[in-house]
Amino acid sequence: MSRAGLSPPPRSSRRAAAKPGRVAAQHLPIARVSVDVAVPHLDRPFDYLVPAEADAQAQPGTRLRVRFSG
Repeated sequence: MSRAGLSPPPRSSRRAAAKPGRVAAQHLPIARVSVDVAVPHLDRPFDYLVPAEADAQAQPGTRLRVRFSG
């Protein structure tokens, strides 16, 4: 299942620069994602902000597509 609507949460130094109008999910607003690739620098978990519109779809064990640009 592809969920391109997920985006990385803003870093603490960039919190003020977060996109206005973006509302996080009420239940479990951060998704910890493990990427299954053989690239050494991606061999760690990543945290993504779950937008409110994807709250019902964001479940543990769900397959998704993550973006690393922007």
